[in-house]
Amino acid sequence: MRVSIFGLGYVGVVHAVGLAYLGHHVIGYDVDPSRSTALREGRLPLYEPGLGDLLRGARERIEISGDPLEAVVRSDLTMVSVGTPSAPNGSADLSYVRKAVETIGEGIKAKGSKHLIVMKSTVPPGTSQAMRRLLEDMGLRYGIDFDLASNPEFLREGSAVEDFLKPDRIVIGVWSRWAEDMLLELYRGIDAPKIVTDPTTAEFVKYVSNVFLAIKISFSNEVGDLCKAMGVDSYEVFRIVGMDRRIGQSFFRSGLGFGGSCLPKDLRAWIRFAESLGHRARIAEAAYEVNRERPRKALELLKKHLGSLRGRRIGVLGLSFKPDTDDIRESRGIEVAKLLIEEGAEVYVSDPAAMPNAKKMLGERVAYIEDPQKLLESVEAVVIATEWPQYQELDYRGKIVVDGRRIEKAREAKIYEGMTW
Repeated sequence: MRVSIFGLGYVGVVHAVGLAYLGHHVIGYDVDPSRSTALREGRLPLYEPGLGDLLRGARERIEISGDPLEAVVRSDLTMVSVGTPSAPNGSADLSYVRKAVETIGEGIKAKGSKHLIVMKSTVPPGTSQAMRRLLEDMGLRYGIDFDLASNPEFLREGSAVEDFLKPDRIVIGVWSRWAEDMLLELYRGIDAPKIVTDPTTAEFVKYVSNVFLAIKISFSNEVGDLCKAMGVDSYEVFRIVGMDRRIGQSFFRSGLGFGGSCLPKDLRAWIRFAESLGHRARIAEAAYEVNRERPRKALELLKKHLGSLRGRRIGVLGLSFKPDTDDIRESRGIEVAKLLIEEGAEVYVSDPAAMPNAKKMLGERVAYIEDPQKLLESVEAVVIATEWPQYQELDYRGKIVVDGRRIEKAREAKIYEGMTW
């Protein structure tokens, strides 16, 4: 099958490589020339374990186009995987989606035959219906010139290859049998349950999944604070609680909170989406607030032992929002570093993958130390913000450690504070 992909960010690149690996011919397009150049040269524009190996085996089936209309004309379907960042009020900014759909619409006119548009971007429920109206306003006929589908992604950064090839399920939201058959054929090479529903339901599934995971983490942090106050290990509590099959073990990760490109943004968008329907998403609001205050709790633990942080040498281990990625979007480590700067501390930071991205955000306000052990030798205290496996091998003796990610080796520190244990 010939697939064009608009947007070569994280989701777009993973799907471009994954679909080419499955044997499809992929035409990628992105307004950012650096992403296009990287893929054209056989390089990845992001850090993701295992994806480079997949790319080497599929490179001959990937081409990069500088002409979006040509990409549509030469393909059977187009995936929209552009960003949906937070608008100033927290709602999902759909301007990139609308622009992509309008461009695809022009490409369909040039193509002159029926084309399928597949929404991979995370969008509020009802967006597919709105995009259908947009295309019809352009003079295109639904069912004759175009069809639309919602096919949300459930990729975890750091585990994207496994999630693409061995997903828990593939959700296909369609209005027609033609679109359903197209997507079932697209994913024929993946052995996973394929759930066929309507586009709005599929859009709900994506948001509800992310919002529930965010709520579960925030709940674990709220419980964790109470456990720490009572001298109880929250991880032991959740290990036992999670043995209940109704509840499960996953995402009970109390500590510094969550970041990344999805959960914080989608929580905000869900809250605004509920408001647009005349409702209040009170549980989501509470989950967002609990997560927002986690970095300040780390500073409270530092002040417990250091008093004022002004002029104190303090390190932050981990700047990516999770290990095995260089993504710093909504990173808790970045947020801790910013708060330390506000407090007047001398801030030292280290991360195995995210330092180049962090420099774009933190500038010259912090010292960048490649070797995490050298960072420890340079500071009085350190906050562990990402659970990189390398941090299990460091020598923390003589230091004050506020551990947001449960690094067992850090317990040898002179003073050790687990955030929720």
